[in-house]
Amino acid sequence: MADKWHIHDFYMLGEARKWNRKSHRPVVYDVHEYYGEYYAGKLPLPGPVRRAVARLLDSYQARTTAKIGGANLVAAEMSPAYARYGAPYTVSPNYPSSAQFAIDIKPFGERANRVIHTGSLTHLYGASLLVKLAARSQERGLDFSFSGTARFPDEVTAAEFDEVLSAHGNPTNLTLLAPVPAHDVAPLLQDYAFGLSLLLPTYPQVDLAVPSKVYEYAAMGLVIVTTPGASLRFARDHSVTIELDPENLDAALDAMLGVAASETIESDTAVHASEARSSTTWEGTCAPGLTSLYAALDADLRFRPAP
Repeated sequence: MADKWHIHDFYMLGEARKWNRKSHRPVVYDVHEYYGEYYAGKLPLPGPVRRAVARLLDSYQARTTAKIGGANLVAAEMSPAYARYGAPYTVSPNYPSSAQFAIDIKPFGERANRVIHTGSLTHLYGASLLVKLAARSQERGLDFSFSGTARFPDEVTAAEFDEVLSAHGNPTNLTLLAPVPAHDVAPLLQDYAFGLSLLLPTYPQVDLAVPSKVYEYAAMGLVIVTTPGASLRFARDHSVTIELDPENLDAALDAMLGVAASETIESDTAVHASEARSSTTWEGTCAPGLTSLYAALDADLRFRPAP
């Protein structure tokens, strides 16, 4: 029988509780989404009721975790509920592995006009903004070239993206790339100067969640161009950052031109990348806390099998 379980989804909590009761062994609940917000957001409820449901779900998760083991939280903002119920926890943002990002950063001038969006191309993740930004850049005769990874959750979403492309004249300065595995993300980003994170204001967790790509952009010294929310707050602390207003794309393009022409951009991005690689990595920030949580649960007398 396993010494412990490490589960990764809300819907597994019930089974984990059963296993804990039977085995008397601990469970680590990996909370890598704001599940309360996520599931409550799927219900056709008024805002106040939906928020109340989210709080109930958050309390259920924390209360259950306190009984069966501990939690590995993707964000510190999740911790109050777990602390309230006495559940041990550690915080592990989706930081990249330092081993995978231990590659050189190319001179900014060699990539100054190249812009990339990695991750899913869905409406809420800003797929239409990517197309509009590329189209507007082409209309203005700017030298920027845009790339996006062709990651669609289903055929319907891919078809919707094609419709957006067509509606904006199929800009020729936008190229779709095949998605790459995690160990190839850093080499891909080497060739780009600007990284886009375009969550729409209507995305339910825009003020809470930071997409993994934002951490990856920071580690590779990209200028992060992002819409307001949690991504913008992180980016301002860890990169050269441009705030993108979905209603004013010209302002973002002008800011990108200004950054590309800056005399200090080479050193500015190098400093930020060095800092990100030292303070926002899995090995340096997340692994020690998770190791300590495992050790604490192993030593917890509640989780000893009956003789």
